[in-house]
Amino acid sequence: MKKRFKKAFIFTFILTLITLGMINCARQDLPQQGKKEVNQNSTGSKWSSNSKVIIVASTNFSSYTGDANWSQTEYMSTFIYQVLKARGVSDSNIYYMSAKTSLPGVDCLPSNANLEYAIKTWAANASELVIHIIGKGFKAGSTPYFITKYQTVLYPGNLDSWIDQLQQNMSGPVITLLDFDYSGNWISSLAPPSGKTRYNMTSTQLNYTNDDNYKQGAISFSTLFWGCILRDMNVKDSYHN
Repeated sequence: MKKRFKKAFIFTFILTLITLGMINCARQDLPQQGKKEVNQNSTGSKWSSNSKVIIVASTNFSSYTGDANWSQTEYMSTFIYQVLKARGVSDSNIYYMSAKTSLPGVDCLPSNANLEYAIKTWAANASELVIHIIGKGFKAGSTPYFITKYQTVLYPGNLDSWIDQLQQNMSGPVITLLDFDYSGNWISSLAPPSGKTRYNMTSTQLNYTNDDNYKQGAISFSTLFWGCILRDMNVKDSYHN
C-alpha cells in the first residue's frame, strides 16, 4: 500500500509541475545550437519493448556531499527515471549511473568504464538507445570534456568511439542528450558512422555554460525535455517545441 501511494504521489507531483508551468515545452526555453532535424517517424512517442536508456548523473567532487550543485543533478536524474517508469519502461531497460547510489533505480557509480560497458555491451541488443548525461562540463582551450567521476575525464572522442562501435551492428537510432556546461561544443565530434542515425541534443550553445539559476533542476533542459516525453510527445516535438 505504501509503495503504491508513493508511486501515485510521484506521478501526481510531476503532473502538478507541468500544470503549474514549471515544466513546459516552450520553444524559447530550449537551446538553439546543435539542433538536428529529427524524423518524427524514426523515434515516436511510444517506447518499444527493447528501447534502452542510459542515465549518467555525475559530480566532479570526490563525493556528491561536497558538490553544491548536486541537488540539481539529483533532481534532474530522478525526474528522468520517474518519467521512464511512468511511461512503462522496465528497470531492465534502464542503466542508471549516479554518484548517489542510494537513489531508486541506480545500478552503479558513474565511470568511463561503466559508461563504455553500458553502451557497447549492455545496449548491444537495443532497438534504439537514449544516452542522457548530466553533471559538470569544462573546456580547456578548444577542447571540451566532462567529469564522469572525481579526477576522471570523458572526452567527446571517447563517447563517439563507443557509440560508433555500438552502431556498427545496430540498425536503430541513438539519441544523446547532454546537459552540462559547454555541451554544445560536443556536437561536431558525435557524428554517426555512414548510414547510421544519431541525434545529438545539448543544453547549451557553442562555448556557453548552463544557466546558474536552474532552480534546483526543476527548470532545466533535462526536465523540460522529459516533461514533454511524459506528455506523450515524441523526441522531435519534445526538443523543438
